[in-house]
Amino acid sequence: MSVKNITAYAEASTTTVPVMEVVMTGTSGHKKLALINEVYQNFFLYNPKKKMTRIEVRDKFGISRQALYDWQVNVIDPVPHDYAVIIRGEFYTKNGCRPTKTIRGLTIHQVFVFWLIYQVMKLVNTYKQAIPLLGRLLEVFTKEDFDTRFEAWKSNYSV
Repeated sequence: MSVKNITAYAEASTTTVPVMEVVMTGTSGHKKLALINEVYQNFFLYNPKKKMTRIEVRDKFGISRQALYDWQVNVIDPVPHDYAVIIRGEFYTKNGCRPTKTIRGLTIHQVFVFWLIYQVMKLVNTYKQAIPLLGRLLEVFTKEDFDTRFEAWKSNYSV
């Protein structure tokens, strides 16, 4: 493992706490906003592209293609559950995709959803435990909010 990957893993490990604190605590107001900002900043530290292949996600985030596939099948697409509409809506519908079609390249928001799953899976043991946590996260981290923050980051990043 290269030093670059170790650094990326160390950075990703530090984000788990704010990601989960947004969901687990009923915080509101300034503290919640600060945690949300921290989560977005930690994701944007990876300097993601607007459209990425699964191989690029593996290289940039250290998440294997098999893990992405497993998460899509077991967390995003499983049989109906309480958060199915939210999760599938955020991953497919709002990104102009249909669940039954092959996705050719992931949008930046879909990569963000996978990154959130990555953070959740560090804390839980099963996909079944991850589903409600991801659903609650996606209630906070909507595509509309993500797009606004991505455009702001992109305009600040490109000098």
